Amino acid sequence: MEFKSTNSSYGWLARLLHWIGALLVFALLSVGISMNIVTADLKTTLLQVHIGSGLFLFAVVIVRIIWKFIDDRPDPPSLLSSIRLLVFRTIHLISYIGLLVLTISGAGILISSGVGWSLTEITPDMIARNLPPVAIHSVMFKILFLFVMLHIGGVLSYQLLKADVLHRMGINWFNRKK
Repeated sequence: MEFKSTNSSYGWLARLLHWIGALLVFALLSVGISMNIVTADLKTTLLQVHIGSGLFLFAVVIVRIIWKFIDDRPDPPSLLSSIRLLVFRTIHLISYIGLLVLTISGAGILISSGVGWSLTEITPDMIARNLPPVAIHSVMFKILFLFVMLHIGGVLSYQLLKADVLHRMGINWFNRKK
């Protein structure tokens, strides 16, 4: 597997950054939702995990954006209509913007609440709920969730109806050329 991307496939670093980001997004979604339905003690632990994971996701997104400017991009998938290509690019752009806004608004919540950056000392009671970054974080979560679902749906529909695109990101289980 190539370090850098080729015209037909993403390189191992782009794949690694994508899948780490995807796992973090799903973990953060799960932890964020779970914080609303658990006991106070567990809520504190989940909040600390959520903040730490969010900071790590921010770093991954920044590295991924920088890598996009350094790395070659594979050609668009074959059989992709111009409208679907526009949707593909729009979903990716809004997802990057959403991830940045979500992580920055999360940091804004911490800063506005005056709790500092010591993850082991932050508790849910220390977070102010009536701040603009809280509203931004909440709205952006919903937008990002929608675009993640659109991304997954688009990839799966293309995979099932048109051609194998999952191999571009290292998933060869469905390769039709076998």
